[in-house]
Amino acid sequence: MNKTILELPFSGKFFVRNLYNFPQKIEIYDPDNCLEKRILKLNLSGTAYHLGEHGVSYQKYSFLNCSSSIDSLLKITTKLTHIRCLSSSTHTVITADVPTANNFSVNTSCLHIADVPIPYSPIQKGVPVDLNENFVLSYLTCKKKSDRMKVLIITLVSIFYGLPCLSILIVWCYLWLRSGSQRSNVRASMRCFFTCNDTFGE
Repeated sequence: MNKTILELPFSGKFFVRNLYNFPQKIEIYDPDNCLEKRILKLNLSGTAYHLGEHGVSYQKYSFLNCSSSIDSLLKITTKLTHIRCLSSSTHTVITADVPTANNFSVNTSCLHIADVPIPYSPIQKGVPVDLNENFVLSYLTCKKKSDRMKVLIITLVSIFYGLPCLSILIVWCYLWLRSGSQRSNVRASMRCFFTCNDTFGE
């Protein structure tokens, strides 16, 4: 199909929309264009990925199966998302934040399906991020972790071993130069002694 595919061990195959090296993230979407169905069973165990970008905030959303039409539900509140790919002519599947969904369960004929933590945008509060388009999975490569660990180890070795060794080398050089200077003074004194003795004998 000329598509790049990411296969997750417990969640199946996804198409890759974009891949970024910095920040390290990957955008994936459902081949059947129903990400909402996939997120209900999304399991990232055994992978290096987590849902959303680095440092993103999460909010729990409830998925509800309602016998009412979407138009009648929107008259109650607009703080919901219509899940078209899971809906049919006889039922309507929606998602909303947990407080809103709780009111729906009490005041309507909606049945609770599941609660799912979903990344949300601080700009559009109450609206799930990319729920109808794509998931963003962020990751940290093992290479970058190992590189940081190597730098830390080298720095610690340099501090605890390099500086003492350098100090010892400096002291040794100082003592060696000092002893060389003393040897030079002894030789000079000996030359003076023999020269003076020869002069006195004449």
